[in-house]
Amino acid sequence: MTVYSYRSNEVQFNESDKLPMTEVYLKDVVDSSVSESMSAGLAKYSKGVSNSWTLDYNEFIVVISGVFTIHSEGKSSTLRAGDFFFITRGTSVTYQADEASLLMYVTYPPWREAAREAGRL
Repeated sequence: MTVYSYRSNEVQFNESDKLPMTEVYLKDVVDSSVSESMSAGLAKYSKGVSNSWTLDYNEFIVVISGVFTIHSEGKSSTLRAGDFFFITRGTSVTYQADEASLLMYVTYPPWREAAREAGRL
């Protein structure tokens, strides 16, 4: 059995973590080198940035800082630091940073592998 610990203020975002054509950075800290069944990491959004996506996995998101909205199926949910979302596989969403936001995400199965299999990456 192994326990891993992470500090959000020590995670470094690089240009390679940036989604194309956006000010969104995704940094996986739990990936296939740590877990075959799930992934987890941090997302950093600049104020006003949004991106649309269809999930090929289940996702749990915790807002660490900022104000963040998820739009789906004509409804919106806005949360602040300490609040969290759960989104089921197959849901189409638009993520939106109402303020600069730092999020923690956990996905099952690992999001990058699921998105590649679905042809989204």
